[in-house]
Amino acid sequence: DLYFIEYNDFFAREELYSSYGESFHDNSLRFAFFCKSVLEATRILKFRPDVIHCHDWQTALIPYYLKTSEKQNPFFKQTGTVLTIHNGAYQQQTP
Repeated sequence: DLYFIEYNDFFAREELYSSYGESFHDNSLRFAFFCKSVLEATRILKFRPDVIHCHDWQTALIPYYLKTSEKQNPFFKQTGTVLTIHNGAYQQQTP
């Protein structure tokens, strides 16, 4: 099964990360929103993942959220994470 997160203000764009070689100015907000949405979707679907595999900086906030804002949430008590970084040259810099 596949599920998609739809929020046109963040994701209805011609490219995923950038336009004409320039990163979108709101990429940090877009992918923070995505990470929170993934966690919320698992709760809505009543799908308790054993492991969430995160890939690159775009999903790297998921392990952080599980250790901080979701730390006391029993829904995620048994959920682990793995973060794969396949190209360290591409990093998001954000204030």
